Amino acid sequence: MTPAVATIASRIRDRARSDPRGVALREKCLGIWQETTWAQYGDLVERTAHGLLALGVGPRDHVAIECENRPEWLMADAGAVAARAVTAELDSGARVLIAEDQEQVDRALADKAGLPDVEWIVYLEPRGVRDYSEPSLVWWPDLLARGEGHRAEHPGLLDELAVEVRDADPVTPTLTAGDVNAALARDAFHPDAGPGDFVLCHLPLSQTASRLSSGWLNAHAGVQLHFGEPSAGLAQTLREVEPSLFLGTPGVWEGLVPGDERRPRRLYARALRKRLGMRKCRSAVSVAPLAPELVQRYGRLGIPVRTVEAI
Repeated sequence: MTPAVATIASRIRDRARSDPRGVALREKCLGIWQETTWAQYGDLVERTAHGLLALGVGPRDHVAIECENRPEWLMADAGAVAARAVTAELDSGARVLIAEDQEQVDRALADKAGLPDVEWIVYLEPRGVRDYSEPSLVWWPDLLARGEGHRAEHPGLLDELAVEVRDADPVTPTLTAGDVNAALARDAFHPDAGPGDFVLCHLPLSQTASRLSSGWLNAHAGVQLHFGEPSAGLAQTLREVEPSLFLGTPGVWEGLVPGDERRPRRLYARALRKRLGMRKCRSAVSVAPLAPELVQRYGRLGIPVRTVEAI
């Protein structure tokens, strides 16, 4: 019998069982960091998956996610994988749209003629949407409630679906489960990542590099994933989180670059690393090459930035 292939969803399930009290996610809300344990995360992913199944999502159906970086993005992504669906763009024939708020909902409803495959719109923020009479709308907590009911009626279904996964199963329109596992196995971004590492989720999760170095790495290696408060800037959040693993675009690295000291003394360099929130950073990566002088400036601060291309 061909062995099942590990997925992001099955890895989250396994960590929820082996390390239920360990911290999987941290999100800052109203000035307070809220923690989600692996047990809680695993439960939310399961309820999301069952909720999608209750809406009629099946293997290789497309689920679109249009929202800012937040834990629900990852839950929708992993939930779709658990249901053996594919996370894709809205115009790719998606049957379900996970929408952030009224803006995304209104846009989708206005373009219903151009989105004939969309059957359900799940919205995260209820303000301005709860009073809509559109029958295709489902509030996120209601999706989870449907999922809880579906799970009670179909115990063990997700485990059965997980056994059927093969390398060729698509995770996105361009990546298979085998592709993702190969990238994770070769430590595509950060070597030797583990539960003691902190990662800040700041690049759009719609980008493969961001998902691979944050959500997928979180499930694979157990790193703690942080979501800063939307109103706070990247620089402020970096100082709060002090990530040990950090991925940025050239634009991000250029925006964070410190003063133009050519040969900072050791104590000065340490102070600058702390001011940047990079005091504990052991793996710094750019998704595209930086200008040589920028690499040198970070190098003088003890922050060697490597360039790694996404899969």
